[in-house]
Amino acid sequence: MFLIHKQVVEEMKLGISSSNYRFRAWRFGPFTEDVLDDVAALSTFGLMKTEGDEDATQSFLLTPKGRDAVNRTLDSEPALTRVMDEISRIKKSYGRISLEELVSKVYRQYPEYTDKSEIRERFATS
Repeated sequence: MFLIHKQVVEEMKLGISSSNYRFRAWRFGPFTEDVLDDVAALSTFGLMKTEGDEDATQSFLLTPKGRDAVNRTLDSEPALTRVMDEISRIKKSYGRISLEELVSKVYRQYPEYTDKSEIRERFATS
């Protein structure tokens, strides 16, 4: 979500409100409780499910009901297709790399979010 927020919402200036997510430096890098709240709400409404270990790597998947909701939204708001294309691009770009590689890239690209990190030294660049 952090990379989508930074690269789609902020950098592309697509007219999406960026006030929803306020990421801050935290124990393992960029963090906001808002994402956790949204995951809980989407799960509660049966639009999304999570797989995997909460303390390791989790996958977040749309349910069939969630896919239907996305498709209905895209049908009624065609301009959002560009947003979905960018999200797909980011997912494709980062979805195949290891968590360690992903964290390393985020730490290099956005060092202002590493101030409070407990793992910063592990990813320090020389």
